[in-house]
Amino acid sequence: MLNFFVFYYMIYLVLNNEEKGYIMKRKIPKITNSEKQILEVLWDEEKPLTSSEIVGVSDDRTWKASSVHLLLNSLLNKDLVEVAGFKKTTKNYARTFQPTMTREEYSINQLRQEQRNTSRTLSRLFNALLKDEEDDDLLKELADNKILVLIMSLVVFWALSFASMRGMKFGKYFTSVGALGSVVPTVCLIGMAILAVVVFKKAPSASEYTIATLTPKLNMNSLVAISGITFAYTGAEFTANFASEMKNPQKDYPRAIMIAAGTICVLYVIGSVCMTMLMPTSEIFAYTGTLDALVIACNLLEVPQFFVQIVAFGITLSIFGAVVLYIAQPTKMLFGYSEPGIFPEKITKKNEHDIPEKAILFQAILVSLLLAGVAVFPAVETIYNVLITMTALTSLFPYVLLFAAYIKIKRKKVDKPGLYQMTKNKKWGCFLGYMELVICVIAIVCSALPVMTTFKENVVYEVEMIGGGLLVIVSGLWLWKRSGLKNKTFEIE
Repeated sequence: MLNFFVFYYMIYLVLNNEEKGYIMKRKIPKITNSEKQILEVLWDEEKPLTSSEIVGVSDDRTWKASSVHLLLNSLLNKDLVEVAGFKKTTKNYARTFQPTMTREEYSINQLRQEQRNTSRTLSRLFNALLKDEEDDDLLKELADNKILVLIMSLVVFWALSFASMRGMKFGKYFTSVGALGSVVPTVCLIGMAILAVVVFKKAPSASEYTIATLTPKLNMNSLVAISGITFAYTGAEFTANFASEMKNPQKDYPRAIMIAAGTICVLYVIGSVCMTMLMPTSEIFAYTGTLDALVIACNLLEVPQFFVQIVAFGITLSIFGAVVLYIAQPTKMLFGYSEPGIFPEKITKKNEHDIPEKAILFQAILVSLLLAGVAVFPAVETIYNVLITMTALTSLFPYVLLFAAYIKIKRKKVDKPGLYQMTKNKKWGCFLGYMELVICVIAIVCSALPVMTTFKENVVYEVEMIGGGLLVIVSGLWLWKRSGLKNKTFEIE
């Protein structure tokens, strides 16, 4: 009991005798439990650590390893940690972090900040800590609440589904805003990275750029990644279904495709390089890489963090725009342009906007049932993941048929008024078609390579991947044969 009163009296002296300079007075911003854990790790280790080292020594943590960059950048913005220097990791440089105050200084300043009445200081501190705990738990509860996530997902998906029924005359507003939401963040990242690292030299480049580092490593992981890279550049052909809604599609559509392809290629390459200037490749995560890099750039250039929130909102809008297109395009292509007899007429009937709206409604209902199943029944999620794996291989098969058809058209020298020709030269056209066909086949083969750690996992993976592809192909052939259109010849209109 005596020790307690001695401790309390010491706290009282510190809080009420600031002029004696025992502890430098400093305002402590509000932090989450996850941010506090980061600080605890740095205090315990008593030396500057990289983000990877923080993850490595943090066995008992509530935050995900992929979130450490966001947490560190938040602490940097709150001036609770600082960059101590840079540490070489393999071929890159990683930032090291250290707290800006000791654990004792943090505690005393927190006590002082909470003080309004000396007799109630400790109770107020306890209540404040409890509130932080509750807020953090509330956020976790909301994120883990499958019913809430399900409701929000359904609301967004159904809203975008109804928007897609209006065709591109209405959907263009979503896609246009979405395009800005994806292009603007990349442009901002490029500009801010160059300013921070090259112009103002706020920090050295996080990566080294040599022939060795820029040369791709030909291993199993890189070969499998080829299919993902190839798929990342697909999607432009989706817009062909809406070319009829353009005023001058024969002239404007090819021009739009070429401009879009060039822009995407430049932004992909330069944006990736600028991201590695700010972050080592080992610290870049697929879903948060752009935002993580922007946060670092904002800290270096002393730009308010609110800017990153605006960018995140823009990225969200870009996703909405992409979803509108991805909802309408497959449905319009599969049901709207299918030959009579393959699917029931009721589901293929188009509305005044040239969209098979009943097919979109059917798709929305099917997606809703699947989402509900995943949210309510854990086993359904496993089935969902299996379905994703089964369809991954087949996503590139349509392009094989597309290139094969193009080669056949060029070899027969089909020349009709209004038919767009990439080139009038037969040999050059066939060469381009074969080149694209080979690339696509290589991507398909690479995507089916075994990437699991055990033999059993690889067997299951290959069965799902190859078996799913064969199932989709066989189902399509069965529908084609069932329709009675197997022996019908189609002319290009």
